Formats: sequence, structure tokens, C-alpha cells
Amino acid sequence: MIADGGTSKTGKTHQYYACKKKKKGECKKHREEKVRLEFYVTQMVRDFLSDKENVQIAVRDTLKYYDNRTGADNIKSLETRIAKARKDIEEMTTAFIEAKSALLRESIEKRMTDYEKLIKDLESQKTQLEYERGLQVSESDLLDYIAELLKGDPADKDYQKQLIDNLVYKVFIDDDNIIPILTIGNGKEIQNVRLSEVKEVLEKLYGKSVQTQLPPARQ
Repeated sequence: MIADGGTSKTGKTHQYYACKKKKKGECKKHREEKVRLEFYVTQMVRDFLSDKENVQIAVRDTLKYYDNRTGADNIKSLETRIAKARKDIEEMTTAFIEAKSALLRESIEKRMTDYEKLIKDLESQKTQLEYERGLQVSESDLLDYIAELLKGDPADKDYQKQLIDNLVYKVFIDDDNIIPILTIGNGKEIQNVRLSEVKEVLEKLYGKSVQTQLPPARQ
């Protein structure tokens, strides 16, 4: 879905999320009011974190992900890739000097520029991992962080942005269900998750009657 909006006859502005194929007549999904949807998703995340059992699972999985991400193997892998890229640049430098064709030198120079950007990116990743590793995040730290998060107001736009930007990877929406997918402790494993898979899990847990439909707007 994409951001959409319009102005009524009274001059009031309305903002929505709408299926990007709707204007082409290829989608029948109803528009979702932006304010209500963002409030509701924020409230769902907050409700999830208000459950002590969910918090324990979230903390456990986050610490596991943190340990795997900042482990020595990942840092060593980046160091190996940096060393290889530098060696490749040295070989390309030699090839550039020996090249007799201007076209070939131009091609080598472009590849060298790409490799320099790659090394810069890899070194940035390594620095970030070393920084994260030095933080030594504990279970107590995460519990305190979540406790602070729960003090926010779901109707506050800054609070909505904080929760959605940091904890929500994607939101599945149809006219019967709204299902946020959280990024807690699962890294890139959720990139290819499908709505059909999510619904299958929900049906096993709660039966086919499960719905998380957007409630009426608050006064």
C-alpha cells in the first residue's frame, strides 16, 4: 500500500493508505485511514510488549540474535572480505599500468572505484559490529528499554514513529485482518514471509475465526 489522500468539500484533508494498484482497477482493497491505522499498529505492538511472556521471548531472541550478529566469526568474515578486496585492487592497479588500451584502462578504473566503495562499506559494517559488541547488552538492559517504551502514548506521532520504525518490519492488511510482523530478534529471516504463511500459523493457534480488524475510530 502507498500513502494517499484528498480534500473534502469542506476543505478538510484526509490521509489514507491505499493499494497502489487500486487506481488501475487491479485491486479491490478498501483504503485505510492513515491516522487510525498507524495508531492501531502502534497499539498492537504495545499490547504485545505488555505481555510478560512475550517480553521474555523477545528478550531471549534478541540476545541470541545480538550474540550471533556480533560474534567473532562475523567480524572475521568481514576482515577476510576486506583483505580480498584490497588484494583485488592491487592486481587491478598492476593491470591498469600494463594496459595499452584506453578503453581497458577505463574499465579497470571503474572496477577499482566500485571496489573502493565496497571496502568502505565493509569497514563501516565491521566498525558497527565492533561497536555493538562492545556495548555488552544484557537482559536487564532490554527489560529496562521495553519498560520505557511502554510508557509512551500510542496516539503520539513521535511514539508511533519510534515503535513502527524500530520494531515493525511489515504489516499485512486486508479487509478482515491487520497483522504486523515484528523485527524482534529475527534479523533477515522475515524478509520473505508471506501472508498465507502468517494466516496458516494464526489459524493453527486460534482457529479460522481469528480477526484483527481495525476498530471504530476513537472520539
